[in-house]
Amino acid sequence: MGEKTGGSFPGLRRIVGLHRIRFACLSSVLLHLGLVLLLLSLVLPATSPRRSALILKTVADHENLQLLELEVTPITPEVQTQEFVETPSVDVTLPEPTTAGSWGAVSRPRSPSAHRLLSSATAIFQVGTGAAARGMGAGGGGRARFEEFEKLVQDLQRNGLDLVIVFDSTSSMSAEIQMVKARIWQIGQALMNRIPDTRIGFWSYKDEVDVPAIAGIPLTDDLQALFQFLTLVEPGGGGPDIEEAVDLGLEKAVLTTEFRDKARKVILIFGDAPPKAHRLPACAALARHFSSKQDGRISTITCRASAPLPEMAAIARHGGGEALVLINHQRILEELLVLVFGRRHRANVYEFFGLGPSP
Repeated sequence: MGEKTGGSFPGLRRIVGLHRIRFACLSSVLLHLGLVLLLLSLVLPATSPRRSALILKTVADHENLQLLELEVTPITPEVQTQEFVETPSVDVTLPEPTTAGSWGAVSRPRSPSAHRLLSSATAIFQVGTGAAARGMGAGGGGRARFEEFEKLVQDLQRNGLDLVIVFDSTSSMSAEIQMVKARIWQIGQALMNRIPDTRIGFWSYKDEVDVPAIAGIPLTDDLQALFQFLTLVEPGGGGPDIEEAVDLGLEKAVLTTEFRDKARKVILIFGDAPPKAHRLPACAALARHFSSKQDGRISTITCRASAPLPEMAAIARHGGGEALVLINHQRILEELLVLVFGRRHRANVYEFFGLGPSP
């Protein structure tokens, strides 16, 4: 019994010894590791919260700079919309319409003031009959006229051009609108190459019952922004009657546009329908205000007609401009460009801007 028990002790002592050696090694490793950490904490100062925040900010700034270098921000034109506003914004006294009528009527009887306005505009489309009235007359002619055109170009190159185009965007104007979309780059570049200090704006109007009734983009020299605005304009609406909200587009062009003092200020209106009869006095007042108070010029184009609409002719007369007719919708931008200078300079305009032979 004693020999058996005594014989087993040496094995037990060896196992205990091995465990003691392993424990000693592990303790030594932990001790050295603790000493290393203690030395590091004494040598290296702790990072303060402020320093940590600064490091994070620096990293974030670096990432932002990388993003700025790579990111391309698309141009978003400033599009303004407005529903129909009944009260005109011009400080004039306008007569009330003679009959209230209804929006479903085909056409409203004209008030006496509207009759007077249309009568006063008669000379515009009676004198301008024939090819010239249709926007197809001959321009140029004579040294004096060329010198007049040359002087006008020099003035534009020196002081700039602010051009606002107001147009009917109802369903019937689809062909003209698509042509403007297709050729705005070509005509815009031709204009800005010759008259570098040019700014262009658009106002599109529909009928008072449409939502929105009007939309626009302010004056800009950014053709990409103009093109993007035009892509948002879809022909449609128009209401149950013939007349459209011409007065809304003209009001926005005259009263909200920031024209430059010395620049040539031109508003061009094109469409195939007249304004509401009871709103024609407001249109005339706006045109007179722009011509006399802002030294501007308003001209109009009636689309697909044999003579200018009397209402369009009246607006042009009170705005100190001209009233033309457009038969070929493919020439819409050329005719608008002609009206910037006046139809007497048609041939010179076509040659100067490289638009081909004058029709």
